[in-house]
Amino acid sequence: MKLFTQVSLPAEHPFINNKYTHTYYAIINARQHDMLKTEAYMEKHHIIPDCFFVDNRSNGKSPGWIQGNSNDRSNIIICSAKEHFLLHWLLTKMLEVQTPAWYKMMKAFAALSRASKVQCRVWTSGQYSKLKQAMYLGQKSRPSILKGKPSGRKGIKTRPMSDEVKRKIGLKNKGFNSNKGPKTAEEYAQRVAHCREMTLKRIAEGKCRTDYRVSDDTRHKQSLAKKGKTCGENNNMWGKKHRPESLELMSKNRKPKVVKDEDCQYELVDSQGYKHITCNLFYFAQMHNLNSRELRRLSKPENHHRRHKGWAVRRQ
Repeated sequence: MKLFTQVSLPAEHPFINNKYTHTYYAIINARQHDMLKTEAYMEKHHIIPDCFFVDNRSNGKSPGWIQGNSNDRSNIIICSAKEHFLLHWLLTKMLEVQTPAWYKMMKAFAALSRASKVQCRVWTSGQYSKLKQAMYLGQKSRPSILKGKPSGRKGIKTRPMSDEVKRKIGLKNKGFNSNKGPKTAEEYAQRVAHCREMTLKRIAEGKCRTDYRVSDDTRHKQSLAKKGKTCGENNNMWGKKHRPESLELMSKNRKPKVVKDEDCQYELVDSQGYKHITCNLFYFAQMHNLNSRELRRLSKPENHHRRHKGWAVRRQ
């Protein structure tokens, strides 16, 4: 068995004086005395990890316990990517398991799996497995800071709320809430009235355009963008045929439906202000080159502020 000499460790360190610590400092000493022999790609390594210092790169989120500057020149060495991997792997074995320092080093070791244009790292399957295991242990095995504190999850008792808090919650939940989806017919009617009120308010303030129309140039660009996308081999029905029952169903759905509206009348106002009365929106739409479905939708009270090609519809 090979014997390792005692290593002189720095003050305020959490390291164990074992064979891994000796190997760690042996690599560092060899690199410090052989700085001229460098490879094409090198990485910087903190001898005493940066997260052990009080003022580290976490901006106070995870402070350490060692005073001083971690970026001091005496605390940094330049090493190869392989040496950097070995040094961080050794650091996980130089500490007591499940201590704050050990969790920090497991996370730092797992961070080596990151790669970018500046950090050219390629790992083997075994190295990648060790990195992912360190990431799991560093994140999942750490005790939660909320352990033992009251929680609001189901099945766990929480601190009872005071009457004042209950009163405030009740006042907040009373009345119509536009952010929640309607569940009953009454809530749906309230939501429609609320949306209509907000729309009319925006129109009065000039924040909503009622005469919006897509320009011919934009329509031409949209047409060119869609051309050729569903033609020939790009069509999902290329080389296929519909079944007879599908063709019959499509034929029935494509036939215009004659809608009889003799029971009610519709008052339509064109863009010039002239009024028209009709009992059948379908035939009226055909005569004036309009969309009957859109006219029927605008005849509803909540859509009276809308227009279809300049036409307004009222159901009498």
